[in-house]
Amino acid sequence: MYRDAYVEAVPVSQVEAAVALALRLYGNQPEWGLKRCATLAVQHTFCPCVTGQCCTSEPGLGVIVDALCEEVLRRAEAVRAEPGERVQR
Repeated sequence: MYRDAYVEAVPVSQVEAAVALALRLYGNQPEWGLKRCATLAVQHTFCPCVTGQCCTSEPGLGVIVDALCEEVLRRAEAVRAEPGERVQR
């Protein structure tokens, strides 16, 4: 599936950094919801050329961003489900 290929194409450390940021954002602003925090974390962590912030007319960027947001959200939810999980504020 293409979505998996997009996620595999980026460094794991960047995905992990986005997950950590999403969890911090959620810990500070839980009313935003984890999905919004994951999206903001992706926008902050990845290059604007990946997220489409610098060239919004570029076709296909939405699929990449969606895949990264879904992966960051999935991993953040998994971390939150772990016993003893703590969110840094």
